[in-house]
Amino acid sequence: MSLAVAGCGSGDPDEPDTAGTTPAPTVTTSAETAPPSTVAASPAATLVELARQPCRALDQQDSGKLGIIIEGSETDLDGRSCQWGTATGLVAFTPYPSVDQTAAQEFRHLKQTTIDGRRAVAGTTTRGGCTTLVAIGARQSFRLIASPLGEDTAGSKSCPLNTTFATAILAHLD
Repeated sequence: MSLAVAGCGSGDPDEPDTAGTTPAPTVTTSAETAPPSTVAASPAATLVELARQPCRALDQQDSGKLGIIIEGSETDLDGRSCQWGTATGLVAFTPYPSVDQTAAQEFRHLKQTTIDGRRAVAGTTTRGGCTTLVAIGARQSFRLIASPLGEDTAGSKSCPLNTTFATAILAHLD
C-alpha cells in the first residue's frame, strides 16, 4: 500500500488560502494502480506457472517489440488463456502444461513446422485466422490463435503474427 499526501494552495489570490490546514492523506491501493497484466510481473519461466497466469508470458519489452496496443487480458479458450491486441490482429495464448497438443488427433491437419527449433504445427482457420501449437517437452505445449483485423491480413498472413509471439514466449521459458 502506498500513501500519497497532496498539498493545497495555488497562490492564486481568488482561491481560498489553505496553507494553515492539513490536507487529508490519500490512500491508494496497489489494485488501483496496478499496471496492465502484461507488465504486472516478470514473465513466468514455466508452462505450469503460465497455466495459472497466462498473461505473464510476455513483458513490457515484448509489448513494444510485438506492437501490442491492447494489453493482455485473461480469458477462457479451452483453458485459461491470455489475449493481446496488435494493429493487425488479436492473439490468444493458451498453455498446456501436461499435454503435447502438437500430437493431438484434432490438429493432424495442420502443417508440421518448427519455431526456434521446437516442433510446431500451424494452419489457417476457416475464418481467416491462424492456429499454431508449439511443443515444449514430451508432454507440454502451448497454442496461439491469431484473429486478423482487416481483410488484407486474413489467411496465411496471420500465421507470422503467431510465430513472432511464439518466439517471444519461448525466450522466457526454462
